[in-house]
Amino acid sequence: MKKNLLIDVSNVYWRCAHVAHIEGMKAFKITSEIYSYWKNLTLQSILAVVNKKDWDKVIFCYDARGYWRHKIYPAYKANRAKNRDKSVIDFETFVIEINKFTADLKEKFDTVYHIEVEESEADDIAAVITEDLSNKGEYVMVMTSDKDYKQLIKFPNVEIYDPMKKKNMTSLNIKTEMEIKFVMGDKGDNIFAIKPKTGKVRAAAIVESGEIHMLQAQYHIDKTKLTEEQLEMCRKYELNRQLISFEYIPIDIKNRILTKFNSYELKRFDQAKMLIWLSENDLHDLSSRFLSNQSVVFMKLYDNYKNKLTNEMFF
Repeated sequence: MKKNLLIDVSNVYWRCAHVAHIEGMKAFKITSEIYSYWKNLTLQSILAVVNKKDWDKVIFCYDARGYWRHKIYPAYKANRAKNRDKSVIDFETFVIEINKFTADLKEKFDTVYHIEVEESEADDIAAVITEDLSNKGEYVMVMTSDKDYKQLIKFPNVEIYDPMKKKNMTSLNIKTEMEIKFVMGDKGDNIFAIKPKTGKVRAAAIVESGEIHMLQAQYHIDKTKLTEEQLEMCRKYELNRQLISFEYIPIDIKNRILTKFNSYELKRFDQAKMLIWLSENDLHDLSSRFLSNQSVVFMKLYDNYKNKLTNEMFF
């Protein structure tokens, strides 16, 4: 069975950014050292999972500018700007650092798939590719600490690895768990609950009682029999489901993601280029790894890709 690793790079960036800034402010005197520390943390986190198995493909997934979700809900993630004002991170400067680092990753790690598609978030890309690979009978591990990814567990041979907890995400009943989330919303993404003061306990009670299912059924049969409060609950539930569930990713977005993935061309890994880049970015601690086994790992990814192309030519 072919083994594939998908990494939500945006999730890794921000998770490591908070650690780097909190720890870095204590250890370093200048901001540039904090950014070097962040790069080190980010690469160490990625490489730790890359080394877990002998992967056939490693796929980096990135957020793009402008999300399709804004078209149906303009306030999507609108609260992020306010939260940034309270953060220890200088977001304007840090985004510049992220863009530079991303460009470097795409150039230096050229035996890895780098997938970024307009109007898509990293989780859209990971969801679409995961479903596609699972349907082909392949194994997929997704690296992220974002719990929305748990809905992908429903597909065969799929695992979601949380690098913060260093274990796979699990769910006793993913369908019910997702319905609870549709009811309670997601404060982090500025998605509101279907009724005020609805946390996880109250949302679970609404789902388990069957209340929301009965309201939804009536909503689609005859809206006139519902009160204004019930209508509002149904509208919010429908919106939340569209925003949170991967099943609602627009077909044109899915097609663009798969087209980019299936037409992506890898290049042969350049060890010398990698070592120079590590030195230029004060990542000397990683150089020894790329002088030994780490370079072999990335060279194998290109060999797998080359063998696939050869097989397709003859079969």
